[in-house]
Amino acid sequence: MPYYEPLFLSFAIAADAPVGVVIANYSYRLSRMYLWDTDADTFEAGQMLKGESTVLSISPDGSYVAYRAEAWWREPTHYMCISRPPYFTALAYIPAKSLSATDIEFRGGEVRVVDMPERVVTGCPFEFVQVGRTIRNGYEACKDARHSRTIYNLGSRLVTDLGDSSSATIIGFGSQVFGEVETPDWARVW
Repeated sequence: MPYYEPLFLSFAIAADAPVGVVIANYSYRLSRMYLWDTDADTFEAGQMLKGESTVLSISPDGSYVAYRAEAWWREPTHYMCISRPPYFTALAYIPAKSLSATDIEFRGGEVRVVDMPERVVTGCPFEFVQVGRTIRNGYEACKDARHSRTIYNLGSRLVTDLGDSSSATIIGFGSQVFGEVETPDWARVW
């Protein structure tokens, strides 16, 4: 089985909990989601996806992640989902009408979206509200207010800005072997 080096990362940090999510793209055909304990800076490797994927948003408590995925060999080729990290199993599925319409934001009891979901698993705790384009993407620097630091990606590493024109590596995502990761029952429900 071949090993893959990550090409790029996207990530988000929950506002009200010591939780983050990182998606590492190991090629334009393989992605892996990681659950990040921001207090200990430890990472739990999760499910893999055949396709390119990007973190769009994370719920304030860190229980849910919104991501965009592109799979050029299927229709629709690009879509957004909400899942329970570190798993890609979709609890809400939103086919994107265009690549620019890939914004999702968790705000209180709402999920603000550009395009409304096509499928939502029963029991969703959120109200979906259709809005215009307003959301940042997961490639930008991100404030970790709980730890008074700024996090950004540098190639295949997550780093923290030390404030003196230097940085410290939190984690480097090295080569990975891909295999199937079964979604547990708790990640299949809201």
